[in-house]
Amino acid sequence: MNNLHAHFSQVTHIIREARFDALKAVNTKLIALYWNIGKYISDRVADNGWGKSVVTQLAAFIQQEDPGTRGFSDKNLWRMKQFYEAYKHDPGNLELVHQLSWTHNLLIFSKTQRSGERAFYLNLAIHERLSKRDLERHIDSGYFERILLANQKLSPAVRVFVRKSHENPSIGVLLCKSRDEEIVEYALSRNVSPTLIADYETKFIAKNILQRKLHEMFGVTDLPG
Repeated sequence: MNNLHAHFSQVTHIIREARFDALKAVNTKLIALYWNIGKYISDRVADNGWGKSVVTQLAAFIQQEDPGTRGFSDKNLWRMKQFYEAYKHDPGNLELVHQLSWTHNLLIFSKTQRSGERAFYLNLAIHERLSKRDLERHIDSGYFERILLANQKLSPAVRVFVRKSHENPSIGVLLCKSRDEEIVEYALSRNVSPTLIADYETKFIAKNILQRKLHEMFGVTDLPG
């Protein structure tokens, strides 16, 4: 009986693998479809002056021609345009988007602005098999910025300043240029490592502030990827 059970388990494993491959293939086709529609609408906006009102008419036309079709509301069609425009000059990330569901992709391209940040969340979602809820939580909490700060991936000029610990708790100064008084007081009154200060600060500061601090630290218009 044990031998039979082992054989039976193998068959169910084959079924699950086939089902997973089928779903993955369908998802790849769906993402490609949304990409192509997004490209078409983006091109029409650029060449023919299409606006949201025209896209609304398109959504109504699709529904009229094929009443059973779902997922092509005017809002979703406009998202497809944004999806295309987010990755049309980003071939590295484009290879990753096909491995995630539309829901995951929507979260990433709508809530992030930079190629490096998108690459981070695409890879994280793929390798950690994050649920929609977990992915959204990571993005909203500024996980990308926290990782950068915790790992101190600083520019060479900033690294030199950080090493001058006898002058200031430098990481605290760098991260507090906009007078976040509670953090400034904590950083300047304690002789702790930059990593600990970064860890303390990122637990209490909102994502938009973390992003601004990283811009100040790196002195560039785009964060490293």
